[in-house]
Amino acid sequence: MSFFEFLFKFFAWGKVEEYRYFFSRLIMFLISIVVCLINSSLAFSNQNINIPMNFSNWIYQAGDLECNLMSADFPYGKFYFRSDKNNNITFVVSLNQNGWQWDNAMLKIKNAPWEKASDIKSVSSVWLPNSGGEFIFERNISHVLTSINQGKWMMLSLRGSNSSADQTITIPTVNIQEALQSFLSCRDRLLLRNQSTVQREQLPKMPFLDTRDREVVIYFAFGQRTLSNEQKMRLRALYRYIVEDSRVNKVLVDGYTDNVGPSVANLTISRQRAELIAKELNRLGLAEEKVEVRAHGLRYPVASNDTATGQAKNRRVTLRLVRDNEQVVPADHAFSNVEKGKIQQ
Repeated sequence: MSFFEFLFKFFAWGKVEEYRYFFSRLIMFLISIVVCLINSSLAFSNQNINIPMNFSNWIYQAGDLECNLMSADFPYGKFYFRSDKNNNITFVVSLNQNGWQWDNAMLKIKNAPWEKASDIKSVSSVWLPNSGGEFIFERNISHVLTSINQGKWMMLSLRGSNSSADQTITIPTVNIQEALQSFLSCRDRLLLRNQSTVQREQLPKMPFLDTRDREVVIYFAFGQRTLSNEQKMRLRALYRYIVEDSRVNKVLVDGYTDNVGPSVANLTISRQRAELIAKELNRLGLAEEKVEVRAHGLRYPVASNDTATGQAKNRRVTLRLVRDNEQVVPADHAFSNVEKGKIQQ
């Protein structure tokens, strides 16, 4: 019996009323299936997607010729930064496209949601002819990494041939710092490995390095026990300088404090801060035997401790570059009365 014959006999028997409830439920079920299919095809169109923070997990991987900073697999796709030996840095996006075709994409940086101001800036864009859901941003990616290092998030704006295909995806960068620092260090190592030995006049410009004394000063806030991102960036630049200057064979790391608190406690704090600096240099690749840590506590202030401004100048760690096996004065005699005469009133 064909389906049409069944329908004819069914209606001829007059059982429509008896099975009305059954048919109404069947029709609703079929409609729900159709709606689900439509929604699934539109899942990547005309919407703003905020990837949950608990999905934010970033992984660092390195090879002989490249460094990678990759996101975990989000439901919407995958994102990763890549740097090669020539310092070409790219941001690669691979989306689960679900059949939708976009014409162009824009990469933006924005404040984290807990920031008071909502600041969104476009930094890079790319056209997407036949991208197949994967595309690469090549411009201003170093700026993006710097912004992420400062706590910024990323946002993708995707545009299609009609407004119904427009979409934004907000990418959180929480839990990225450890992997990011490893990626940046890997990038620096690749770049240095690819460069030939440079002469002294070709060394990187470092405005915070005293070229006469070959000394860098890093100041600490009151009670600060960890390095800030800015301090890590300065140490990374210093490390690049040291690697390129073959004459540097030792780095003296001296810690100091203000006069707040007991002298024994200040001596401990000054050593802890100096060791923080030394460990960061070691992590970047500087051999431990090239770093010498010395602690001085509240001794040898460079400014009066009678003011908050003076105390801030005394809470410091200095890094002095020693070249060509020049004689290093022992820590106990490193500062004479001449140094004490430099104190600013």
